[in-house]
Amino acid sequence: NNTSSQGLGYIFTRSGSSWTQQTQLGVSGNATAGSSDVSLDNGTAVLGDHQNHTAYVFTGAGASWNQQAALTPTGGGSYSTFGGRVSVSGDTVLAGDSGDNCAYLFNRSSGAWSQVSRLVAPDGISDNGYGGDVAVLNNTAAIGAAYDNTYAGSV
Repeated sequence: NNTSSQGLGYIFTRSGSSWTQQTQLGVSGNATAGSSDVSLDNGTAVLGDHQNHTAYVFTGAGASWNQQAALTPTGGGSYSTFGGRVSVSGDTVLAGDSGDNCAYLFNRSSGAWSQVSRLVAPDGISDNGYGGDVAVLNNTAAIGAAYDNTYAGSV
């Protein structure tokens, strides 16, 4: 099994002032997965993999984590960098795709994940890096556009 280019995520826990690695998260059977971003919220971890245009969802605690889903978008274009940035909050994952200037929202219901929205730059400007950074918390999503200099409030 060639793991030379395999991306991994690492889970650490703190006890007092010491941090201890509990486990590493890897994508089962995919030696070319490249972890480009990670996010963690209350027993759910997401590894973004822009090489394979996938966001991998893990659930667990301590040293016991299992892959729950591999999220891929529908509606993307030919310049996809989906998974380059990811964020998780509860049962919601937001994954950025700055190559296609969009971000995707996924929701979990009864352990199953589904895409619920494709968010595009409201100003319609392409090549502005929209989706290059993402954050989600509860019912609010924030999407960065690194090269948008319109100052029109693109968020």
